[in-house]
Amino acid sequence: MRVVLFILTISILGGCATQATQGRYTKEGGTQEQFMRDRGECVQQASERRSGMTTNGYGGAADSGVIVNCGKWSSCMTARYYQPDPAGNLHASWTAAVGCTN
Repeated sequence: MRVVLFILTISILGGCATQATQGRYTKEGGTQEQFMRDRGECVQQASERRSGMTTNGYGGAADSGVIVNCGKWSSCMTARYYQPDPAGNLHASWTAAVGCTN
């Protein structure tokens, strides 16, 4: 029982550490179209299914969903030679932001 509660707590706290796969980037010779395509592919590659559950004397609850792993997403973008740059010309609109967790 304690193990289940511990895992659920870690999952909940991990969900609170959400970041966004948004920002500005630079890449030599990079175009906005290619950036968006690469970004989408990296989001897909970094997606993971996570599940959790808890029970107590009154019943139980379970949850499952797909999250984007920030570390995997960042590694994918770096492998494609994108560098974070606050003044970069490559970026997704704020409406295309995707939350990610570590």
